[in-house]
Amino acid sequence: MELTIGIPVYNEKRAIHRSIASVLNQSWQGTYEILVVDDGSTDGTPEVVRKIASRYPQIRLVQHETNLGRPAARSTLSANARGEWYAMLDADDEWYPDKLERQFDLIEKLKSAGQDVSRLMVCGNIHHVDLDKGTERVKNFHAGYGEAGYGLARVLKGDNTPISQLAIMPTAFKKEIGAFDPVLRRAQDWDFLIRFFRLGGRMEFLPNPPLAIFNFVRGGRNADVVRSCMMAVIDKHLDAYAEAGVDPDEVRASVQGYIESFREELAALT
Repeated sequence: MELTIGIPVYNEKRAIHRSIASVLNQSWQGTYEILVVDDGSTDGTPEVVRKIASRYPQIRLVQHETNLGRPAARSTLSANARGEWYAMLDADDEWYPDKLERQFDLIEKLKSAGQDVSRLMVCGNIHHVDLDKGTERVKNFHAGYGEAGYGLARVLKGDNTPISQLAIMPTAFKKEIGAFDPVLRRAQDWDFLIRFFRLGGRMEFLPNPPLAIFNFVRGGRNADVVRSCMMAVIDKHLDAYAEAGVDPDEVRASVQGYIESFREELAALT
């Protein structure tokens, strides 16, 4: 198996078919599996996935009997991945048709140049659709991160790129980084990226056009939960802050400012 595409899902029966379709419609012609982990859905999501899988044998469904939370679903994906490479996709988001082809073209180019890709993550730009506000824009991470430089110090400051819709990386390295922290209901990507860079990971960013569509909604996000999880990430990695020369108190203040702004956004929607 060349590639595993891991999709965690919980009560997304109205969206999961779109994310799966965006994988099936990829221009990349390599061998892959679509691994869906259903985290105890109660809305009939598994039945939707099984119906699609009856037509496409590359789809594999793993189920949690009860809802264990997003970190557990993502960890189950990693544990069950069979591919040499692993790509992430959330159940309510979508890929553009050339996403995988562009990422693997870059990987092959780097390999041909003699570069080690065993600890590489390839990301890119994203089409951010704010479903609450009815706005959309392309976030240019290639310019902001790829050209400007991106590593542990910037991630520790909370400047973290989205990986759930974009990232592709070697499965072996993903498993070496370890499971997503089950304590973190939010900010688990931030924690994962810190561990990624601490273990020698490096990132490459593809330029425009964007690779994926991120359908963003604020519903289900609790500002206090987000704050407590982000503070927990800082406390968890204090040794990394010391090694990188980043002041954790400044980051805590920045997080607090972000949370207050986010709280105002949530209030405006009610």
